[in-house]
Amino acid sequence: MAVLIPVALVGCGSSSDGKPGGAKGAYIEQSDVICADVITKSNSIGNAKDQATAQQQADLWNDAFKQLDALQEPQESVELARQFVTDTDNLHMSYLAAAAALQFNDQTKANKAFSDVDTIRQRAAKTADEYGYTDCVGINGESVEDDN
Repeated sequence: MAVLIPVALVGCGSSSDGKPGGAKGAYIEQSDVICADVITKSNSIGNAKDQATAQQQADLWNDAFKQLDALQEPQESVELARQFVTDTDNLHMSYLAAAAALQFNDQTKANKAFSDVDTIRQRAAKTADEYGYTDCVGINGESVEDDN
């Protein structure tokens, strides 16, 4: 009598704790390390709406984008992974736009850029949650524990 093992259970890509496994799990772990560092630095820079702060945030998020973009993306759910990385670049560009607007005393453009920053952070946090990130979910400036 032969014993059949359901193929669907073998190599399903999840660990025993329900978190993604395989290439996706490794990618999430690497990304979360980068996010934890960058989000901590971003929080310490603060969210003042002045030129110096906007420029520091732009530089920080540009570095984050470069680090995340250099990671090997898994084949699984690549669209969400790519969207999150793109959002970090969009943060960089929006902060850069705010800094440039403030340099030329254009408060209207600066306000629009800061509004874009808020929108991008919210979208990125949602994408991070959908993808299964842990630390990257905090990109909106709130820690995961702030849900209470």
